[in-house]
Amino acid sequence: MLNSQLSGTRDDQLKDDNLDHWTLLSPLRIGNMVLPNRIMMPAMHLNYHRDFGFADETMGAFYTERARGRAGLISIGGFAVHPAGAGVFGGILWGLWGDDYIPDLEKVTRSMKSVHPEGMIACQLYHTGRVSPSAITGHQPVGASDKNSRFNSEEIHVLTTDEVIEVEQQYVSAAVRAITAGFDCIEIFCGVGHLLNQFLSPETNNRTDQYGGSLENRTRIVINIIQSIKAKLPGIPVLARLAGHDFIPGGNTHQDARVIAGLLEAAGADAFNVTGGWHETKIPQITGEVPTGAYSWLAQSVRSAVNVPVAASNRINDPLVAERLLRQNQADFISMGRPLLADPYLPKKLMEKKLNQVTHCIACNVCLDTAWHGPARCLVNPAAGREREFAPKATSSAKKLIVVGGGLGGMMAANIAAERGHSVILYESSDHLGGVAAVGDIAPGKSEYRWVYFDLKNKIQMNPGVDVRLNTMATTTSIEGEHPDEVIIATGGTPILPDFPGHEASSIPVYHAHDVLGGNNSGPIGDNVIVVGGGSTGCETALLLKEHGSLDAEVVKFLLIHKVLDAEEIRKLAMIGQPQRKITIIQRSDRLAKDLNKSVRWTVLNALENYDVQICIGSTVKAVIGDSVVVQGEDGKKTIPCDTIIVAAGIQSNNTLYRELQSKFPNDKLHLIGDAAVPRQAVEALEEATRVAITI
Repeated sequence: MLNSQLSGTRDDQLKDDNLDHWTLLSPLRIGNMVLPNRIMMPAMHLNYHRDFGFADETMGAFYTERARGRAGLISIGGFAVHPAGAGVFGGILWGLWGDDYIPDLEKVTRSMKSVHPEGMIACQLYHTGRVSPSAITGHQPVGASDKNSRFNSEEIHVLTTDEVIEVEQQYVSAAVRAITAGFDCIEIFCGVGHLLNQFLSPETNNRTDQYGGSLENRTRIVINIIQSIKAKLPGIPVLARLAGHDFIPGGNTHQDARVIAGLLEAAGADAFNVTGGWHETKIPQITGEVPTGAYSWLAQSVRSAVNVPVAASNRINDPLVAERLLRQNQADFISMGRPLLADPYLPKKLMEKKLNQVTHCIACNVCLDTAWHGPARCLVNPAAGREREFAPKATSSAKKLIVVGGGLGGMMAANIAAERGHSVILYESSDHLGGVAAVGDIAPGKSEYRWVYFDLKNKIQMNPGVDVRLNTMATTTSIEGEHPDEVIIATGGTPILPDFPGHEASSIPVYHAHDVLGGNNSGPIGDNVIVVGGGSTGCETALLLKEHGSLDAEVVKFLLIHKVLDAEEIRKLAMIGQPQRKITIIQRSDRLAKDLNKSVRWTVLNALENYDVQICIGSTVKAVIGDSVVVQGEDGKKTIPCDTIIVAAGIQSNNTLYRELQSKFPNDKLHLIGDAAVPRQAVEALEEATRVAITI
């Protein structure tokens, strides 16, 4: 590893670096196991299973594809060691509490080894404890104490001392099954507030036996598990996935985590993968507002307390950031879960010097939200979890295709079709590709959304099969003149701009949210702003307007180092740059930001409250009178001072060209996708584009 002289390394300094010398691509020894590179895919809850936690063909295809992408270590799990600990949210974990689970897992590991023999595979052993719902498992949830989780209000069965010893043995038995099934090493999950973490934390452990009280006693269950596995399986490396900080009141701090790691290393732990806090914390852990690599300091803290390799985890989706963390000695290897969901070939692309062809995770959390109640999906990679269904196969009959619209759906369809061997002409009426996605990274917490636009644009520009024609308005005549075999219409939608009664007599400017986000509004924005529309776009626009002029990270760092201001005052200045600006969101329905994923929505609602954005749900704008807006709500009418109206009332499909072409092309040769078909989210548009492109 490079020394601390590189501690000032910036990501832009790595772009021209020779990938042959990247630390990320160098080998790493863990115990007696050698990883071919330092990219680890951590275990993820994916809900790919059949029956009660059995691995199925979906799981096998998914992980074989990740192995084909050449990650150094892939951890699969969690595997519940007992059915009472198999439930999580609305889904179930894979099972490993009986020998019946071994044959299916043998197929998975054998398939992975066949495409990547030098890659290592870890089995993550798990018990969800008090959060496991009996409605799913048929067992009463168990815990270190009787304290409930906010995710499960059921009465908890407090494990007796003898039952704790039984749980320890369940881990050992599951470990033996894992090695029998072809795994190379074992990972013990000790994070996010699940059973082992419940023992570790003083907040959930008030026991008076040898498993409670002191930190050493609270750690005893994990110590015993590691020692017993090492005794039962000599030479098999054991890793621990550890919470670097609980981030809950009364929980373990990063200082406690250092002590715990030292105790586990003494027990035989060969490496640590350090994650953030509990699922129940009010501090965001993996959403877009968390800066890339924000929790790597937790790994660095643990690393300074132990002498075995430590992985940094959480929100490391950019290989440049991953390499920087290694060069700065913050970690020995990098845990990249969602990034390998988004692009299973990320490691292989780095080895082949195709950094600009990586598909980045954008922290949208579609995977997490879908996995709660069904199979995990990915916005930027519709093939994730559907590798057999969505595998793009080379065409046996090359066709000439025209794609109209260079937004996300159009770019996705054009790229996949060309990769399969078709010749594609992509028409875009503006001077750039991306559509509304080109400004999708402006709102607070959405900076990573730039990747979905940049990544697709890079692929299009590098794809010789796509002829891009910018500043070109496609017409029926021009399309017919090209004599295409098939046509894909991805013309998106047109913003809806309501007509507000009385506005024509008012001087209040009206802008669309897309123009505000893109900095294209034709005039200034005042201090009494009405945002019409409380979906994600309206809420994000309101937050952006409150943040305008707030302190950036470098200024905050300077002020803190030199103690220029009180830390609380600096925090406020970093949050809000326009404290005088009053913003009111007018939402017709009774639910704000309902189009946002569940795991993201709460952070936006918290921010709106913290930024003092006023909310009027179940309300509509009835009239504009002078310098005010009249709002009709459930409690009657009220007048709100206003000097700027911003509309975020959605879009309507732009499908005029499609209707014109219907008489020119057969139905099976003319395709309508994305918002041009029905206005909706990017995840649906990209999935639809993929499905069309792989079937032509």
